[in-house]
Amino acid sequence: MDGGAPRRLALSAQAQPNDRHSGDAAPSAEEDEREPVYLGVDVARFGEDKSVLIARRGQRVIATKSLGREMDTMRVAGEATMMATTSTPRRSS
Repeated sequence: MDGGAPRRLALSAQAQPNDRHSGDAAPSAEEDEREPVYLGVDVARFGEDKSVLIARRGQRVIATKSLGREMDTMRVAGEATMMATTSTPRRSS
């Protein structure tokens, strides 16, 4: 095996349309506003690492936060919950 299969798969995936958007143009702000908010959390456990939170809607990053090294897991979860709450627009009833 020459290791070419993964490269062919990667090139094939790049040629496919990205989600609902095709081409190189980024979706408009209006399109992103209809997307759900996704939250990424990287919890630092040991050493010099810091925990990091990131929120995105569509292809746009809408919030980031770096937390101290001494923060315990439950506090990181609380910070993530606050970010999720403040990054998600409230629905009108």
